[in-house]
Amino acid sequence: MNKIRETIYLIFLVVPVFFVISKQMVIKADRNSEILSTFSEWQKNGKPVIVHTIERKDIPKYIKITAWQISPHVFEGNVSKSVRDQLKVGQDMAFKVGQDMFKGEISKIAQEISLDSGMYAVEVTFKESFNIEGWLVAQAHIDTFRNSICIPNEIIENDSGKSYVWKIKDGRSVKQVITVEKRDGYGAIVDSGLVEGDSVVIEGFTQLVPGDKVNILKGLNI
Repeated sequence: MNKIRETIYLIFLVVPVFFVISKQMVIKADRNSEILSTFSEWQKNGKPVIVHTIERKDIPKYIKITAWQISPHVFEGNVSKSVRDQLKVGQDMAFKVGQDMFKGEISKIAQEISLDSGMYAVEVTFKESFNIEGWLVAQAHIDTFRNSICIPNEIIENDSGKSYVWKIKDGRSVKQVITVEKRDGYGAIVDSGLVEGDSVVIEGFTQLVPGDKVNILKGLNI
């Protein structure tokens, strides 16, 4: 009787373990199959990437100011000396509320630093009357980079002190070293390394090595 009981207990112990092991083997097989399938797909069609075609354009440069309302028509913000020196009274400013863009102009620039903030006060006056709680971000167009190549900051990688991007040439990946003239929220202005018409990878570049065959899923202009 005891042997029968032990045999039953053993069955109850072995069956779940066998089930778990079998399940793990199935999952592992599925994963291996998926990996092999992806690898086979890459070998056949190339690694999937999304590219942009480089164009030279006039790129506007903006300065942004965080400001708050001090009267129905006037907003005030604080800026550093370097920003203050790029602004002038009468310069256009704009901010967006919802889908509407409102334009005003700089009406006052403090010449003395504020002891409270350690910055310089700038006032912006709008024709419209507002009642806005909290702060907003206004921007001024201060310069234009003429006939320039501008790319997204996030596609630039760094290696051994050099900046590079991935571009596509003859269906293969190329690790292209570039020099960046300026870099800001608008993107990176490229001084050398890229020319108009180059196809630059904007998605999928983290999986690339030089010479990879690629499958271009979509191409846009930047």
